[in-house]
Amino acid sequence: MLERACELLDLGLTLEIYTNIMSRTSTQWSLNLKSLFPGAAMTALLIWMNDLSKVLEAGEELPPLLGINTGHGKHKYSEKGLANVLESYLKELNSSFHEAPDKVGWFLTTKVAAESWLESRKSTDAVAAEVPCSCRFSFFFMSINGTCPP
Repeated sequence: MLERACELLDLGLTLEIYTNIMSRTSTQWSLNLKSLFPGAAMTALLIWMNDLSKVLEAGEELPPLLGINTGHGKHKYSEKGLANVLESYLKELNSSFHEAPDKVGWFLTTKVAAESWLESRKSTDAVAAEVPCSCRFSFFFMSINGTCPP
């Protein structure tokens, strides 16, 4: 099912229905989910989390700050609001991301907290399903060395 969701998200990116989903600077990597339907947002989040794990496995460094932007208020595609849906899911995963008190709609974590959390995911059954490498949406690992993991 994740493979199909990935294909649909990839199609949305190819057709430029979804743009500017990820930004990457030397100090912060961000995932911008505010324009996505909840299903696409969750798929993008799973891919991003897997990519973060792969970055660490490849010996690369995370930036000092990582953020997820859901926007604020009621999401136009979700009655609960994307932030509420995402917050529940992040809590379920025991994620190191927490709602930023001074940035509405943002969930932030530090490099140290993210590395600890990602390392703990490896040793539990809560690890997300592997994302198919064919998904063009893989942000980080593909951009680091241009190849898919084995």
